[in-house]
Amino acid sequence: MTLRPAACLPLFVALIVPGSAEPSASPGEDLPTRDAALNLDVMARLRWASVKTSPVLEGRAGVAFDGKSRTSVTLGGERITWIEATFKEPVSIHRASISFGGESEHRWDLLVGDRPDRLRTVIDSETVPAGAWSKPRRFHPPLKVRIVRMEMQRHGGGPVDLAEVALMSRQRPRRVSLEAPAKDLVPGGSLPVQAWITYDGGYRDSGSLGLTVEVEPKGPVRTRDTPMDTRTAAVLSYVEEGEVEARAVLEGGTTRIESRPLEITATKARRLDWSITHIERLPRDRTPQPGERATWRVHVKNVGNSTLPVRPSG
Repeated sequence: MTLRPAACLPLFVALIVPGSAEPSASPGEDLPTRDAALNLDVMARLRWASVKTSPVLEGRAGVAFDGKSRTSVTLGGERITWIEATFKEPVSIHRASISFGGESEHRWDLLVGDRPDRLRTVIDSETVPAGAWSKPRRFHPPLKVRIVRMEMQRHGGGPVDLAEVALMSRQRPRRVSLEAPAKDLVPGGSLPVQAWITYDGGYRDSGSLGLTVEVEPKGPVRTRDTPMDTRTAAVLSYVEEGEVEARAVLEGGTTRIESRPLEITATKARRLDWSITHIERLPRDRTPQPGERATWRVHVKNVGNSTLPVRPSG
C-alpha cells in the first residue's frame, strides 16, 4: 500500500505558545525528560518540523496529534490518505499506534527514513478495528529518523476519519514560557503565573521539578511558590509601585533555560482588566454532528482592581 502522490497540501494550523523564547543554553542530559507522543501541530508552529497531508475534508489535521482521541479529522485522497512530517532534527520513536473514528475498519502503514525517496516500511498494512486503537508496535532499538509518513485506507474505500496518532518518543525540554491572566498588580492583590515547558517533540508540561519563577529580589513584587500538584507555578504579590520582569527558569545540573521576560506593573491606579478564563462548547458531552448547531461560550473575569456595575438581565 505504499503509494506516494506527487501533490501535497500543508494544512496544519498550530498551537500558539505565547511569551516563550529559544533556550539560553542547549538542553543537557541533566534535565528531566518525558515519554510522550510527538505533537506535530506544536512542532510545525515552532518550525521544528514541516507537515503535509492529503486534502482535509472536515476538521483540522492538527487534532490527530492533540492527545484527545474523541476529536478527529476527515482526510481524503484518490487511493490513499496520508500525513508526512519532515523534522529539522532527527527524532527518536520507540512505539507507534493509531486510532480511527467511524464504524469501518482501516489499514495503515508507517514509513520512516532520512530522505523522501528512501523510506522504509516499519508497519505494513496493519488492520485497525472500527473505533479502536491499533496494537502498539514497539521498536528496539528506537527508530532515529528525519521523516515519518503515515498512509491510511478505509475498508471499502472513502474518506478516512483519523482520531489520533501516537508516535511515542523520549523528549527533552527545549524552551520555557511564562503566562499570566494580567500584567497589573495592585495593593492587596495577587497574580498567579503559569510556567510551561515545551519539549523537543512538541509535548507541553506545566509542572516539573527544577521549574521556578524568578523576579528581582528587592523589586516591587514578591513571589511565592505553589505546591507541585497545581498548575500555578507561583503567585506574585504587591510590595510597592514599580515595574518588574518575571521569568520562568528550568535548571538541572549545569543547564539553565529561561523564558522571555514577562513585564509586570505594580500600581495603585484603579482599572478594569478583563481576562478570558475558558471557552465552553455546547453541547459539552459529545462532538456536534454535521449540520448541528454548536454554541461557543466565552467566560471572562475582571482581574483588575476596579469594578463594573452589574446590570440586571432582561
